[in-house]
Amino acid sequence: MTSVLIYTETGLDIGLGHVTRMLHLAHALQEAGADVGSWPHRPTAATGWMYRRGIPMGPSSAAIGVIDVMNWDNRMVDALRSAVDKLVVVVGAGQDEYGETANLTVYQTGWKVPTDWPSLSGPAHLILGPEYARQSDVPRNRDALVVFGAAVPWSYSVGVAACLSGGRLAGTLVVPPYHAHEFGHTKLPPGFDMICEPWSLRELQASHCVQVGSVGMSLYEAAAMGCYPIVVGRSEDHVRTGLRLHELGYCACVGLQAATSEGEIASGAISELAFLRHE
Repeated sequence: MTSVLIYTETGLDIGLGHVTRMLHLAHALQEAGADVGSWPHRPTAATGWMYRRGIPMGPSSAAIGVIDVMNWDNRMVDALRSAVDKLVVVVGAGQDEYGETANLTVYQTGWKVPTDWPSLSGPAHLILGPEYARQSDVPRNRDALVVFGAAVPWSYSVGVAACLSGGRLAGTLVVPPYHAHEFGHTKLPPGFDMICEPWSLRELQASHCVQVGSVGMSLYEAAAMGCYPIVVGRSEDHVRTGLRLHELGYCACVGLQAATSEGEIASGAISELAFLRHE
């Protein structure tokens, strides 16, 4: 049995994209017969998320290590590298070069990344669960799913929903885990429901026409489910990724979140929805 250690992270400034991706991978590896656990050397908030969803704390060493983080720490990576025979680095945004560190780099992009080192990229290598598949036979009875994640101020999410409501759209506003305390204090705009801390967005994506949110893991999930994403990026790297995906038809990228008003992204969503319905 192949042993695999996973190291990932989550948090208010990070969101759930990295840990969600690693859970998809961990469950697939378990089904394939691998012995999968979280790296015990440096537990993070993501370790608890993994544990509650069937991924235990792993041993001190393993055949394969997988790392998927936003905050790269050379000492931490060196420690994991010394605990495993082979290291796989998963890159969520951008095209960073880890050829000297990793035995394999897996880019989470919608396009092929040319490299001089062992790597995988493109749509076939996006880490999604098998349940994420386009739902053509499910009635989409809601307009817009608003889901920005914890790193975007909650007031921004509510403002976008209000602008969409003003444009006579109905939908659902998702409260991310790190904003759960806002659940009882938010005045919902007309036509919008609110759901708190869903682990999976899949069923919501299946019933909504468009998703309004950030560049990240949920963009790929929404696109796979046929819920067209209208997105802003939280960083310049995310914006570059979003614009490239825009060119490829995965989404509509409006720009940098900090420079985009709630009304601007809502207007983009209203226009895209009108275009999709006209088609």
